[in-house]
Amino acid sequence: MSVDTGRLDSDAQARKDSLSAVEPPTDADGPLGRLKRHFEQWARLYVEQRVATRTGVDR
Repeated sequence: MSVDTGRLDSDAQARKDSLSAVEPPTDADGPLGRLKRHFEQWARLYVEQRVATRTGVDR
């Protein structure tokens, strides 16, 4: 018995399209988004400073 995995019926196709179109809510401009950006930037700068210290490279 073979299964056709290439085609979906119209209802299944509509559900698949609606699920892929939904994006999770973002809080990029809210306080949590700003806090997250701050810590990401801080971590990146910390690593850059550690690498510069170990390699003796001044910016």
